[in-house]
Amino acid sequence: MSNASCNRRYVTYVVLVNRYIAAGCPDKAGVKRSTEHQAEEARRLENLRSHFSKIPLAKLSIRHCAQYGAANVERPRAADLDLQTLSNLCWFGVAEGALTVNPVLGRAKTRKSRDVVHCREAMPQNGDQLHQIARELLSSRQSEATGWQMLLEAFTGCRTNEVLALRMDAAKRGEPGFVEGDFIYIRRSKSGGFPYVRIDADLRSLLAAHRAWHDGRSPWYFPGPSLAFPLDRTTLTRRLGAVCPRLGAGRITSHGLRAYFVTVMRSRGLSNEQVAALIGDRTSSLIESTYGALPESWSGGEALTLMPRAGMPAWATDGDTISVDFKTKTA
Repeated sequence: MSNASCNRRYVTYVVLVNRYIAAGCPDKAGVKRSTEHQAEEARRLENLRSHFSKIPLAKLSIRHCAQYGAANVERPRAADLDLQTLSNLCWFGVAEGALTVNPVLGRAKTRKSRDVVHCREAMPQNGDQLHQIARELLSSRQSEATGWQMLLEAFTGCRTNEVLALRMDAAKRGEPGFVEGDFIYIRRSKSGGFPYVRIDADLRSLLAAHRAWHDGRSPWYFPGPSLAFPLDRTTLTRRLGAVCPRLGAGRITSHGLRAYFVTVMRSRGLSNEQVAALIGDRTSSLIESTYGALPESWSGGEALTLMPRAGMPAWATDGDTISVDFKTKTA
């Protein structure tokens, strides 16, 4: 038996996890992941520990993944994310020589396609409902950061991880959160294009109110409890899960806010190609299949809105909207 084979035989889950975290949780290309992504990987690896730490890596298989999914049937989406992290760990093991192949490649999804709720089914019904929910979140110190996050996602169509990467101290063009003229830069995920969001009048008003709220103690647009890190990626959907039923709003998720933005833009007559550019998708082919056909009731009728039709926006105080000079940066 070669030394490499001998080493592979005795490398445990815990040892490989420690190496992976120490290396910065690199991707398959060996590139370190962001600090936020590393924290997510570490959290998921801890979720996996009780199930996989007793299984010799040399005997790890997709059967064990199925067992993990069966044990987490009440959290299928989270289980799939955990198992993706396990796959990331195995790819690292291959690169390190601790594994010869990725033994969990080809595993089945825990969450079946029939169980997936279409994102349009989890979006606000109109601008008034959007601001009603946001106002509820903004009313509590514990949830106010998620209220701002909710509004920005709905006003831009950006994904959760894209808005959570925004920094108030962004100093140069291209950095997430840097504002230049009518654009705010953003780091698109999933190899998305168009790394910026155009600031229209509604978004400018939101950003001005957000700046008036932000006290500058954290560099993040949406600071988490410690202020040193942004909110967790699951926080907004969890908050919505608690608030929406109480308001009679049904089920609304973070990705449902992206669906709402897409639907609003399409109701205004924008083409799928134009909407794809706004949300950073390189092609328009998935717009209709992902977000559904535009209902006939909205085609040629009154467009949906991002702002409320009745009353004031969620960030209004004492009947007045917050008025702040929103000074943009220049390169």
